[in-house]
Amino acid sequence: LGAGGHAAIAWELGVVTGMADAGIDVRDADLIVGTSAGARVGAQIRSDLGLEDLFRQQVDPHLQTKEPAPPVDFMRWRADFVRAKEGSGDAVAVLKRFGDLALKMPSDLHESRRNRIAQALPSHSWPERRLLIVAVDVESGERRTFDRSILTLPARVPPLCVASLDAAVDTLRRSGARVDVVHPDEVSQAAFASVGGNLLDPSVREAAARAGREQGRRVAVAGAGR
Repeated sequence: LGAGGHAAIAWELGVVTGMADAGIDVRDADLIVGTSAGARVGAQIRSDLGLEDLFRQQVDPHLQTKEPAPPVDFMRWRADFVRAKEGSGDAVAVLKRFGDLALKMPSDLHESRRNRIAQALPSHSWPERRLLIVAVDVESGERRTFDRSILTLPARVPPLCVASLDAAVDTLRRSGARVDVVHPDEVSQAAFASVGGNLLDPSVREAAARAGREQGRRVAVAGAGR
């Protein structure tokens, strides 16, 4: 489950709900891995709250959490990330540049953002079923994973490193596993465009969730037919 602000949260929950509508329940997976917005979605679908409830929280204005758009210039933010991604060096060097951008964010935003995310989670207990949260060490640029064991580790013990998604997919396919990667389709991208492409704008949630649900149904039907 990948990153992408409010748009990704709503779209991913829509896709997962739509796949369940068509008979494929992602929650039955032995392992769920998420980063950024996907980490939030992973925690939500590993909770005891049903998919329909999670979906309604995205599409019903009365149930949506009251989250203002982050006070950042989205177009500048996106341009900075594109430059960081297109710069020289390997994946670690690219992620190190992302870390540098994160460190430049005003420190007074950290606590308020953390509190808003905590407010939106169904539970503040780590799920019993396996969930991995992927993050980037802003100083080294290395990917790291957190699971339930972080609850019992000393605060400064470094978590395990994890390969990139592309590398993991290649490895799984070479081993004979079937791997399907789902990206937003044209309808979902149109939903994102409805707010000027600002993935951080909370007003995108309803359109993104509904488009994701329809896409999820199609993904599940296509997958079942293979």
